[in-house]
Amino acid sequence: MQTVLLVLGNNRTEKRVVEAAVERAKSGGNELVVLSPLDPGRQTKIVGKVIDSGTLGARPSDDFLSSLHKRHEDLAVAQAEEAVAEAARCGVSAHADVRRGGFREKVTEVVTTLKPAAVVITKRKRGWLPFAYEHAFLDKLRKDLGFELIER
Repeated sequence: MQTVLLVLGNNRTEKRVVEAAVERAKSGGNELVVLSPLDPGRQTKIVGKVIDSGTLGARPSDDFLSSLHKRHEDLAVAQAEEAVAEAARCGVSAHADVRRGGFREKVTEVVTTLKPAAVVITKRKRGWLPFAYEHAFLDKLRKDLGFELIER
């Protein structure tokens, strides 16, 4: 059985993205894999912004950093579980795959291992270069592995 891979980002995924992944999996009789990469770079950016704001001072405590990591992980797991639950409601077999590491690295790892029929991801924002650059690697993977890329 082939799979459809839903890649969740660092922000709240819109319902339409989950619905597109579930529909694609259902129409092809595929299993849905919900990937939620836990990118430590995201947490570093958050800490940098909080330090810059002067709220915590120059060196946040280890407790603050631990709670930030835990909160980030809890949100990623909850978001992945919501997508799996939505798939189950629609009669699609699904499971979550939460991995710690860089976004590009983890997506590439899963795509090359699973060789999915389709990858569903939030549509890149035109004109916002960092986001578009972040997704550019998917175009190369798509050409190399031949999966359908669905951006919603």
